[in-house]
Amino acid sequence: MSSVVVNLGRKPLSAKSLASLPRITLTSLKPIAGTNKERKRIGRGPGSGFGKNGGTGDAGQNKKEGHSRPGFEGGAMPFYRKVPKQSPVLAEVNIHQISKLIQTGFIKPSEPITIKTLHDVGLVKDFQNGVKLLATGAASLRSPIEIAVTRASEAAVASIERAGGKVTTVFYNQRGLRGLVHPERFEPTPPPSGFPVKNKHIQYYKNAQHRGQYAPALQLAQARRSIAKA
Repeated sequence: MSSVVVNLGRKPLSAKSLASLPRITLTSLKPIAGTNKERKRIGRGPGSGFGKNGGTGDAGQNKKEGHSRPGFEGGAMPFYRKVPKQSPVLAEVNIHQISKLIQTGFIKPSEPITIKTLHDVGLVKDFQNGVKLLATGAASLRSPIEIAVTRASEAAVASIERAGGKVTTVFYNQRGLRGLVHPERFEPTPPPSGFPVKNKHIQYYKNAQHRGQYAPALQLAQARRSIAKA
């Protein structure tokens, strides 16, 4: 009796070897590993990773990413709109205060007066937003002075320039102010005063009537002559 040889592509198998192999039935058939994926079980609690909404996401307002912007309070008036807007508050210095310090010898009229000078003599403590010069007590000023502040009223400018002095308004950002008043904290080189960025600040410091630092020299000279003639 001759043996039957079956070639499965690799090794020829005899009928005896084939008989030792397991029988192929419907119960023994299995798919190739990796061809079938397990069913995703949703809605079975938060531990599965697909609890609550079962992977469908929220509906309505919560459907969009970033639906609640910062400051949104559900339609109620937000807090930042309840609080009124406030401009930066400038420290105010009057002419009679400077005049009194000149008379007592704390300020030398022959030297330029800056915000640092006013801070060193104790006239200005909170200089975070700058200093504004006011004309209160202008009649007490007897010496011509040269002063540089953040802002100055028209009456203060007129009073000082009629006495032969000079007023300059200089823009300072907060870092520039700290560097001016406390230069030792920024050694070896204090930071510059800064440059105006907002349009209203640019227009103010380019105006000769305000004695701005960026005003044209010719316009400044004309404005000062008009004050002297008045």
